Amino acid sequence: MPSLVPCRNCIIANDVQAHTICKNNLSVKWQREYTVDIQIARILDSFHKQNGSYSLNRAEIFACEDSFERTVKALWWGYPNGMRSHFHDVVLRLREMAEILHPHRNQSLDLQEFVFLYNRLNAFPNVGSATISKLLYYFGIFQDHIQCVIIDRFVRESMDYYDEFHPVHDSRPAFWYLEHARQINEVTIDDTTPEQIEFFLFSHRVY
Repeated sequence: MPSLVPCRNCIIANDVQAHTICKNNLSVKWQREYTVDIQIARILDSFHKQNGSYSLNRAEIFACEDSFERTVKALWWGYPNGMRSHFHDVVLRLREMAEILHPHRNQSLDLQEFVFLYNRLNAFPNVGSATISKLLYYFGIFQDHIQCVIIDRFVRESMDYYDEFHPVHDSRPAFWYLEHARQINEVTIDDTTPEQIEFFLFSHRVY
């Protein structure tokens, strides 16, 4: 399998914080949330542009001081069309998720604390590893020295293609996620960061 090393220049060329999701309008699923929750409506309005589009980058999410706003923006950024199923049920639990995440914002957790936090989020129905990873990332959470990064299907499939990574067999959700994040954090290529590695794996997926 190939190595990531020859890809270094491509990896460091991207301004990950400028990674932007843009949609011409709200999807039907987000329109529903807009009409039933005034707080969510105000948050969506905050990144509604003059040309009528909705546009949001990573840096703008990290800049949110309010934890609920950060959670809503992270979910829209990750799922601008809404999730495939049970989307409304997930949105109804966003305030609880924000309350759980808020005390750990920008903190480094020991293993026990991290597993407890992950399992609390994983206990919400229809909230899977990809969604949890986005929330952990956007709340700036570390497990000791490991920076939480986004681990979705595209990132995982790309990891299978490069020498730097190996399969994860631990089926315990928190440990499964943490091992993927650890492998990304431990890529030793000069001047690269974990989020740059993650973004490269996502944007240059080979499947």
